[in-house]
Order: sequence, then C-alpha cells, then structure tokens
Amino acid sequence: MIYSIIAIILVIASILLVTFNVLKSKWYAWLIYFASLFTAYSTTMIGFSVVGSDISRELLMSNLALQNGWDLSIYDPSNTSGVVGCFVPFLCQIVNGFYILGYAIFAFPNYDPPLSILGVEWFYKIVLPMIFAFAPVMLYFIFKKQFGELKAFYALMFFIIVPVFSLEVATIGKSMVAETLMVLTLWVMFTDWKQIYKFLVMVVLVVLTLWAHYTIGILLCIYLAGISVLTTAYKARDSKKWWEFGWGFWSLLGVVTIGAMFFGGYYMNVAQGLIWDSSMGIFHHDFSSSFQAIQMSVTDTYDLSSNVSYTAKAYILVKSALGLDLLSYSWSGIAFRVVQLLTQVLVVIGFVWMLWKQKLYNLKSEYVAGCFVAFGLLGLCVFVPAFASLINATREYHIALMFLASCFVVAFDGIGNIRNWRRK
Repeated sequence: MIYSIIAIILVIASILLVTFNVLKSKWYAWLIYFASLFTAYSTTMIGFSVVGSDISRELLMSNLALQNGWDLSIYDPSNTSGVVGCFVPFLCQIVNGFYILGYAIFAFPNYDPPLSILGVEWFYKIVLPMIFAFAPVMLYFIFKKQFGELKAFYALMFFIIVPVFSLEVATIGKSMVAETLMVLTLWVMFTDWKQIYKFLVMVVLVVLTLWAHYTIGILLCIYLAGISVLTTAYKARDSKKWWEFGWGFWSLLGVVTIGAMFFGGYYMNVAQGLIWDSSMGIFHHDFSSSFQAIQMSVTDTYDLSSNVSYTAKAYILVKSALGLDLLSYSWSGIAFRVVQLLTQVLVVIGFVWMLWKQKLYNLKSEYVAGCFVAFGLLGLCVFVPAFASLINATREYHIALMFLASCFVVAFDGIGNIRNWRRK
C-alpha cells in the first residue's frame, strides 16, 4: 500500500511541479524514472512473494535453474527465457556470493553465514522493476527531440498512468526486461550514429529481446519491418523511384532477418519446440469466417455454448473493444471505460493533428511509420483474435503507446488551435 501511495504522490507532484515551472527540464528524466519505479513497485512489492501467475511460474523456473542448472528441455514457455533461466539466477549468485565473501572477511570467519541474503523472488520484486523503469526514461529522450521536453514529459506520465504498466507488465519478469530492451532498440534507431554502428548494436539488442521474451521480440521485429517499408515508401514518394532502397532499409531488414534466424534456430530446439509451435499456430487460423464472427459478436447472436474454437470465442471481445457493452458495467466501471475510451479518442485526434501539422514538430519518418504500424497491430488485435493470442490486446496497446503516447498530448494542441480558430 505504501508504494501505491508514494507512486500516486510522485506522479501528481511531478505533473504539478512541471506544469507550474517549479522544476527545470534537467529533472524531468529523474521524475519519470522514480515515478515509473514506484508505480511498478506498487504491484511487485505486495506481500513477501511475487505477484501474478506468469511471474510465479518464472520464479519456479529460476529456482530450478539456480539449484540444478538451466535445463532447456523442460516443457515450459517461461523456462525458454534468458531472463528466467540465466539472468535472474546469475544475479542471485553474484549478489549472494559477494555477501558471503564480505561476511567471511569482515564479520565472523568462524561462523557459517546463511547461504544467501536474498531469495530469487526479491530480484523479481526489486531489481527487475529498477531495470524496467529505464524504459520510460529512454522513451522520453526519443519524444523530446521531436515534440520538446514538456510534451515528452506529459506523454511519459500518460504512458506510466495507463494501468497496464503496473498491473500487467510488472507481473511478468521477462516482459519488464524485454520491453526495456525493445525501447533501447528504438532509441538506437532514432540516434544519429553511423548506420553500421546502429546496425550492429540493433542486431544484438533484437536477439537479446527475442531471448528475453519471444512475443515482445516478435513484435519488435514486426515494428522494425513495418518501419523500414513505410519509411522507404515515404522517402521515395517525391522521386517516384520506389525501387531505390537506401542503406536504412537494408540495415533494418538485415536486423529483422537475423532476428528471425535466431528465433527459428533457438525456439525450434528448446522446450521441445513449444514456443515455435505456438507461434506458427497463427498461420493455421481459418480467417474465412472472421467478419461473420465479428458481426455475430456485436449483435449478441454468438452462441458460446456451441462447439467453437478458443480463438473464435475471442471475437466476443470485439464488442468490448468497440465500447458497445458500456451500459452493462457498474457506475464505477462505466466511468473507467469512459475515461479509457476518451484517452483512446484523444490518441487518434492527436495522430491526425500531428500528420496535418507536421511542420510544427520535428518529426522523424521512422516515428510516423511506427505510429502507422502501431495502429495496424491494434486493429489486428481487435479483428484477428489469433494474432491477439500471441500477446493480449491490453499489452499490445501498452507497447503501441511507445509510439502513440505523444499523440495523446499533441491532441490538446489540436483542440486548443480549433478553439482559437472558432473564437476568431
């Protein structure tokens, strides 16, 4: 409870201090980091063990790896993650090794200390959120170059406030690390480094992301592939030479190709191919009746008692995604959904305004392309449940905000300009 209170105070105080220009911009990154950290802690620090079903399984696999070594033949998706089987156990050994060494040197040499000072669970509860809190900070530096420090700050506060940040991602250890690696990859893409350096670093980061969490890694590859195609098309629109692909296109395509090769080579051979089979299942989905299933779900004619597949039943969520079941909730539920839908509408308004008034901002073509890819993937989550089964729609929305959070803030520019125009 105390961490929730601290997180709320930090977020509100940070917004007020920045709004009234009490703090200078050099403190914005620090405010974002600690607001992110305590927001994550508000979930991870509940009780004396880990919080969440996925992270409980990860804890079990990490303990097994710590005791018996990392056995990649275990038929469990969590055990395939390098975070679960390698990184967390390694951190645990290092920290506890230094503790035992220090105890032996500076305390009582004749007294046997306990084998460890921290259990594995505390690395999930304390250390991984400390890593995850860097993701919003790096996003801040990406947004700052294009929208300015103030808008970037507000965008990242919105990114943190959206409940998925603390209630879902913070309950999955491998996701916290994988998303941080994903944002770091995007940050490298937006830097002004030489293309060869960007290529080499991004290859390493994409491979590490896939190794940490295969779904986040797949999404990162999809984003990079989409950005490479759309950016090339955008830059070639004036010259009409769409076949002239630049070094940026080939480098991103090379990063994705190497990532795909690593994914196939690794996940086909660990956990008895469990992850590979699960990922390939999307290509065997029957899409022929998709729109009919969507229509039935919206009009309440879908029979859940019938013998239909799990992914077909998922079309019921379309009604919820479109907000057509709003009145079926309690008053508190309706209020939450209204706020949720309003923020999503503002994201769309901000994106349209940003495209219309591109000269007002220092937009990079890669960023605009990433926004288009984000909207496309969100659409797939709604209308193609087989795609959403890889990673649920709420977490997909959270990842999409890595590009779209700034659109929420930019929307107020558009609304303000429209009001001024009407007064004239």
